[in-house]
Amino acid sequence: MLKKVFLSQKWALLSLLLLTQLLNTRRAEFTAVNH
Repeated sequence: MLKKVFLSQKWALLSLLLLTQLLNTRRAEFTAVNH
C-alpha cells in the first residue's frame, strides 16, 4: 500500500516536471517569436 502511494507520488512529480519543461519551452518559443 505504502509503496503504491510512493510510486504514484513519484509519477505525479515526474509528470509535473515534464509539464514545467514543456511550458518553459513554449514560453521561450513565444518570446523568440515576439522579439
